[in-house]
Amino acid sequence: MSGGKQHNAVSIPVNREQRSFERQRRDLLTGLEHGSGTHRGNLIGPYTEDWPSTVDSWINSSWRRWDEEMRRLRRGMFALLPLDTFTHGILENPFALMHQMDRHIQDIRERMGSMDVPSTGSVSDFLKDAYEVGEDGKVHFKVRFDAQGFAPQDINVTSSENRVTVHAKKETTTDGGKCSREFCRMMQLPKSIDDSQLKCRMTDPLDTFTHGILENPFALMHQMDRHIQDIRERMGSMDVPSTGSVSDFLKDAYEVGEDGKVHFKVRFDAQGFAPQDINVTSSENRVTVHAKKETTTDGGKCSREFCRMVQLPKSIDDSQLKCRMTDDGVLMLEAPVKVDQNQSLTLNESGQVAVRPKSDNQIKAVPASQALVAKGVHGLSYVDDGSGGKRLHVEVPVDPVYKPEDLCVNVDSNRVVVSGRHHKQKSGQYGKSSSFAEFSQSYAIPETVDPLSVSAQVVGNTLVLEAPLEKQHAITH
Repeated sequence: MSGGKQHNAVSIPVNREQRSFERQRRDLLTGLEHGSGTHRGNLIGPYTEDWPSTVDSWINSSWRRWDEEMRRLRRGMFALLPLDTFTHGILENPFALMHQMDRHIQDIRERMGSMDVPSTGSVSDFLKDAYEVGEDGKVHFKVRFDAQGFAPQDINVTSSENRVTVHAKKETTTDGGKCSREFCRMMQLPKSIDDSQLKCRMTDPLDTFTHGILENPFALMHQMDRHIQDIRERMGSMDVPSTGSVSDFLKDAYEVGEDGKVHFKVRFDAQGFAPQDINVTSSENRVTVHAKKETTTDGGKCSREFCRMVQLPKSIDDSQLKCRMTDDGVLMLEAPVKVDQNQSLTLNESGQVAVRPKSDNQIKAVPASQALVAKGVHGLSYVDDGSGGKRLHVEVPVDPVYKPEDLCVNVDSNRVVVSGRHHKQKSGQYGKSSSFAEFSQSYAIPETVDPLSVSAQVVGNTLVLEAPLEKQHAITH
């Protein structure tokens, strides 16, 4: 780390769960149902008076939309690939493994109805383009590998029997230790070539994708997420397997925990790894999941190693981070959140944690220096935060019919959403009648905002909200 305070990495034990991810989820909802009465007295203070009923509604909704919820949760997991479904049989038949992977990629391409998804090089049909005219004017066998991010000294190319193997490995040293990236690709060689004359060359590295990874790992992951999102959007469908987005994961990272309170939760798809293969550490404002597994063959040792970093929001108590792994390979990281005593939390219709504007009594308890001020400019703008940064500032005119408890603010990907719902009930000659007044406004934001960092107040007939912009890329080593 350059010229600053050293942050020691804290190791987080990975505890084995003797149940599947789905079973764990069912137990969570069942436990909250049975325990809601015992928790009710403790939940009124930190959040809102109607928090217990809000949790009850969320539980009922989760049961009703069970299949949809499970798909959403699995799509949002951070990926540690390859999975067991791909690695099964690699020792006996490496080409069957690569064919499986090509079929998986081809499936995505076909679902798009287009063949312009970037290819990884198909094992099954590469030979049709593998013969070209060489510098001597004769036909040569040529194959190419995308090795961006690796230097010639990082790569080992060997030929054996009827195949060539490209093995790339690169180690980088950080304040938390060593991080290793290791990849292997095998290509079957046709019998028509003279493999005794195989030659290998590497062009100048086109390092536009990996440039700056050591200084800015989150920028790299953000680029990867944007690339994956582009494929998802071009498909016109959101059911493509996700790798977990660094840029917008916070919108779904807060959930009700076993104690009925809000917790920070992220999940990693770690199929193919056991708890003893995984090292989880927290340092500064991030958590790192490092998975490594070695297998021994008659030809030596084969190592698979993957690393994933996720930025931690300031609203969590990272000293209480806990990690569990289900028996079907889902790694779950969880921590309680730190909520200001004057902040009111609720859940929107999608189950996302949202913030309610402060009530009149809460506003009176807020120091004058923290009171929000309406500038008279409706919509989104930015204000100085007093320390050289910027804060998001939004003003939304609201009808006087809406009370603070009728309003909520949540963050959904790259948008801040303000909504209101007011219940009207009238008694007349023929009984009671009910109606609802509703509205919703959303504002596109250029950077990630932590939902729990939002502060909202009703000033006159204007809802004013502010939030610090997440400086998610400000990381140095």
